[in-house]
Order: sequence, then C-alpha cells, then structure tokens
Amino acid sequence: MAFHSVDLLDIAQIIPLNWVDRELYPFAKISCSFVIRVYDKDMLFEAENTSQRDWFIDALKILVATLWSKIIVGDRDVLNEFFTATGYAVPGEAPAIFRD
Repeated sequence: MAFHSVDLLDIAQIIPLNWVDRELYPFAKISCSFVIRVYDKDMLFEAENTSQRDWFIDALKILVATLWSKIIVGDRDVLNEFFTATGYAVPGEAPAIFRD
C-alpha cells in the first residue's frame, strides 16, 4: 500500500532510527534519520543533520499531542487552528462535538 499522505491522528510513533535494513535503504544515515509509524507501516525520513532530526521529531510530537488534547477536551477552535479551507474537501464530515 503506497502512502501519498498521512493523517496526523493516524501517527502512532515518531522515533529516531536505530537500525536500518541496508537492502531497503542502502544510503540512509542512521544518525540523521527517523521513522514515523502509521498503523503497521513504517516511513523513513532523513534530515540534514542530527539536530534537525531531533527538532523535527520533537515538533511533530508536540503537534500531534496538541491536536489530540484539543480534540479530547472538545475545543471547537481546533478545526480553525489545524485545518485549512482545503481540508474540508475530504469526504465525510466533522465529528458531532464540532458541529453546531
């Protein structure tokens, strides 16, 4: 299954890479790479250096945690903060707690 996009709420883990299968990723630099785990799929990303990798991991974790916490407490502003007008073009509708 090829991923073209990932929903923030589907992210299960964001972790630094500690091992790499060289047959799949022969040129990945372990010190600069990280994995985003969605369901049972791991996606490998590589930053320019270790400090950028660490910044991106922390920032993405904060983003996902903030989004989840706002949804859990029922903050109605979450749609305006995290989603743009183009986000409404996806199928389905907002959860009942966010509808007027």
